[in-house]
Amino acid sequence: MTPIKKLQTSEFKITGKYPIIDQSQNFISGYSDDSSAVNKIKKSVIIFGDHTCSLKYIDFDFVQGADGIKIILLPDFINSKYFYYYLLGNPVDSKDYKRHFSDLKMKNISVPSLEDQEKIVAKLDAEQQIIDTNKHLIDLMKAKIAKVLNRIYKKQE
Repeated sequence: MTPIKKLQTSEFKITGKYPIIDQSQNFISGYSDDSSAVNKIKKSVIIFGDHTCSLKYIDFDFVQGADGIKIILLPDFINSKYFYYYLLGNPVDSKDYKRHFSDLKMKNISVPSLEDQEKIVAKLDAEQQIIDTNKHLIDLMKAKIAKVLNRIYKKQE
């Protein structure tokens, strides 16, 4: 998929109508109100950071930030989220700041039936939901611990 327009980092905003996707580790790197730069998504895509090897599963309209990403639109016999999970489990080896897309294209990727792909995705989505819930609980507990420690130290002063 060829992007409509690429925005430079200097054009990123903190808020805006459209999320900006780039090759950084941040899922969303900024926002834009430039409707002429929006990539309309009819089917989910995988974003591959050509320099960073970062992966993002995108199922919403977005604006591309600068250079360095490959937008992968898969054929109908490959579930996009399956492909995303597959690449998370079988990453491209990062070799400094060189381009890596050619390494990705050389990978032999196991593609089971679409039905099996969907079962795998359902299972991994359920596991990811558990992970996300636990991350949220960890954040809550860290906040509670910090609150208790602050109370303890205030009493000692």
